[in-house]
Amino acid sequence: MIDRKDYHVITLKNGKHRTTYRYYCDSCSADRGYHLMDSRKSKQLCKTCSYAVRSQRIIQSNKEPHDGSWIWQYRSSGKRYKKFIATCSSCGKDRGYQCKKDSYRLCGDCSLQKNTGMWSKGHVPWNKGKKLSKEYSIKNSCAQRQIEIKDFDCFTTHKNDKDRSILKKSNLHIECFKKADYTCQVCSTKGVTLNAHHLNNFAQYEDQRFILENLVCLCKQCHKKIHKEYGNSTTRYNFEEYRRKYEYLRKK
Repeated sequence: MIDRKDYHVITLKNGKHRTTYRYYCDSCSADRGYHLMDSRKSKQLCKTCSYAVRSQRIIQSNKEPHDGSWIWQYRSSGKRYKKFIATCSSCGKDRGYQCKKDSYRLCGDCSLQKNTGMWSKGHVPWNKGKKLSKEYSIKNSCAQRQIEIKDFDCFTTHKNDKDRSILKKSNLHIECFKKADYTCQVCSTKGVTLNAHHLNNFAQYEDQRFILENLVCLCKQCHKKIHKEYGNSTTRYNFEEYRRKYEYLRKK
């Protein structure tokens, strides 16, 4: 409801003028303040009456005759939409009333089991104790070697991987640690994680892979710094140069 006799003229920043009129609630005639002329606002109610009308609509809509598989749900704007009875697509558990797009999803228990069932405690993998078929092994080998299946000749393991496995089983690194009294040969620290570093790198000097004199005991930090500075193709000269730099910086 609009009272056209009661109005105010407002001056905007750009110098233009706007006229606002007094509005009243159509139901209880409560004062709703001054607003611009708008046909939509002239038909609106105050907050109290609007809430009461929406509540009454919900009560009446729930009393409407239907099969019980859906209900009306009202938004704050007054518009309504349907919610349907939702059931879990796996176990058939009732999930209450949901929107149509969510009515066919899983319940919480089934969703948790689906997402974490493979990694849950006590779960036995499907392939435990089973050997892969020869065809699958051939496909996997060809994919790793980037060749076609027709070019497959036999299963191969890289020589570097074989030698590293032999080196680990030979416990040559432990002998290197004992020889250095479990002390880093650069920073002279004890009681830390140690690594056995090849003075002449493992990849290029194949004849020196299993020689104890080619190994030196380093702590984990010094080992990382050497490879960060010189890369993986390190030599004995690189190690001596790094140790001289470290001693110079420590004295300085």
